[in-house]
Amino acid sequence: MKTLVLFSHSYYDKSSVNKTLLEALSKEQGFEIHNLNLVYPNGKINIKAEFEKLQNASRILVQFPLFWYSTPSIFKEWQDEVLTPIYEQKLDFLKDKKVGFVVTAGGSVSDFKELDNACESGIERTMFALNTSFEGVDAKITKPFVIFSANANNLPLEAYLDYAKNF
Repeated sequence: MKTLVLFSHSYYDKSSVNKTLLEALSKEQGFEIHNLNLVYPNGKINIKAEFEKLQNASRILVQFPLFWYSTPSIFKEWQDEVLTPIYEQKLDFLKDKKVGFVVTAGGSVSDFKELDNACESGIERTMFALNTSFEGVDAKITKPFVIFSANANNLPLEAYLDYAKNF
C-alpha cells in the first residue's frame, strides 16, 4: 500500500515542526512525500503529474500547518487546479480512497474552543471546507490528527507515525 503525502508549508525553509515530522515519516516504508512548495516554487501546478500521483496512491495523507484557520496558499492552488477538474469531469480515481489530515497548529486547544458549537469542535469547523472538497470527489475522509501548540522539541512522533500508518 502506497500513501501519497501531500505536504505544503508557506515557510518550509523556516519550519522545525513539520520538518521533524516529515523526517520521521521518511524513514518509514510505503510513503511518498510530495512537498508542493519544493516541487512548485512558482505556484504553477502540473495537473497531469498530480493526477498520476493520485491515481497511483492507495491512500492520501494531507499535511500542513494551519495558517489563519486555513491551508497554505499552494495547497489552495492545488485544490483549485487538481480537485476542480476531477469534480467537473466526474473522474473517479479518488472514489473511496481514504484521505487523512495531519494539521499542526501553533495555537493551543483552548484557542479553538471559541469556535466550538453544539455539533462540532473548533478544529472540525476549521476543516469543514477541506473535508467537503475531498468528499465532493468521492474520497473517504478520516478524522484529522492535530498537533496543537506545535513545538519541535516536544512532538508526539509515535502517535503521528501511528496515525500516518493507520488512518
